[in-house]
Amino acid sequence: MQDKTEKYFKQTLLWIAGIGLVASFFFSNQHDDMVEIPYAFLYKHGISLYFQTAVYLIVFTQILRLRPIRNMIEVRNKTNETILKLFKLVLLDWFIFWSCLLIPYCLIHRTKLFQVGDWRVGLLLLVMHMLLMLIVMLIMIAAYSMPYPYLAFVFALLVTLLYHYNLERPILMVKYSIIFDPLYQAIHHIYY
Repeated sequence: MQDKTEKYFKQTLLWIAGIGLVASFFFSNQHDDMVEIPYAFLYKHGISLYFQTAVYLIVFTQILRLRPIRNMIEVRNKTNETILKLFKLVLLDWFIFWSCLLIPYCLIHRTKLFQVGDWRVGLLLLVMHMLLMLIVMLIMIAAYSMPYPYLAFVFALLVTLLYHYNLERPILMVKYSIIFDPLYQAIHHIYY
C-alpha cells in the first residue's frame, strides 16, 4: 500500500510540475506587447482561474486519498504525523508549481520582467499572490478531518477568485501602475 501511495504522490508532483511548465510557456508565447510578470500572472485571469484551480484540485485529491484510512491512522495515534506529512507535501506542491512557472518565464523574458511599474511593488504583489495560494492550500488540509471535505475546496476557490477579482486586479494592480486603471485605459484607448 505504501508503494502505491508514494507512486501516486510522485505522479501528482509531476502533474503539478507539468501544470507549472505549461502555464509558463503559455504566458511566454502570448502575442501581447506587455510580457511582464505582473501583467501575465496577476492581471490576466489564467493563473487564478485555470492553473491554480488545477493545482488546488490535485492537492485536494492528495488529501482525500488518505481519508479512507483515517480510522486506522487514528487508532495508531499517527494523526499528527500524517497532518505534518500533508503539510510538507502541500509546501512541496506549492514550491514546485511556482518554480516551474517562474523560472522558465524569467529565463525567456529576463529583460522585461517589470516594465511599466516599480519592480518592488510588482514583486510584492507577486509574493502576496503566492502566499495567498500557499495559505489556501494549507487550509485545505482541514479537509482530511472535516465531515464535508468539499467545502474546503470550494472555500479555496472562493478566496482565490474574490482576492483576484475584488482586490488584486482593481485595486492593487493600479498601485503598481496607472496603466491598469480602467478609467485610464478608457481615456487613452488602451485595451488589454
